[in-house]
Amino acid sequence: MIPYAELTNESIGYLEIDSTDLDRYQVVESLNAAQLELLNILPIKFISNVVKSTNFHLQQNVVAYQWPNDWLRFLMAWVDYDAAIDVDNRGTELTIWIADNFQVPMSEIATASYPFIDIEIEGGYEIRPKPSANMSNGGRLRYVWKPMPIDASQPSLLNYNLKNLLIYKAVELSAMVDNYRPDLSKKFGEFYIRELNNFMPKKEKT
Repeated sequence: MIPYAELTNESIGYLEIDSTDLDRYQVVESLNAAQLELLNILPIKFISNVVKSTNFHLQQNVVAYQWPNDWLRFLMAWVDYDAAIDVDNRGTELTIWIADNFQVPMSEIATASYPFIDIEIEGGYEIRPKPSANMSNGGRLRYVWKPMPIDASQPSLLNYNLKNLLIYKAVELSAMVDNYRPDLSKKFGEFYIRELNNFMPKKEKT
């Protein structure tokens, strides 16, 4: 966890503003925007504390299901049409459906041994093949969940080694409020990218 006071005090210092200007330059809002961006882009090994797995029930002839209330980012999913998923039965991993990769509908190629999931459905996801019967705990989702917003009583739940990333991005955003300091925004945007590169997979040279 990263304490609220550390995040706001360092952001204020870099922005060269007073603590009374915290709201004016939307510092807390910028910290939350930065946190949300990092949750969406960082490799899972750096945010493993906000990864959750949960089972869901397969319903006969139902292919569309809703995300959990705290869902933010899909990672993996498994199904078993014949048995419940538990510690002894992981199920079969669902392949993410990418329409451009196939020339036929998902429903025509999906099988129980090669199932698909479409995560582009608004508010949820679709699985194929269609369950032919109800199965309690027949599916399992692994996803990044969305923590409570950072505020005076809620620290960031990100690991402490991500503190600079949060602050650099927040300063970049806050420095552009009311066109306050575009030069500072550019500077910290560059700091953010350099720091982010320490956490992202390295591109292989060709």
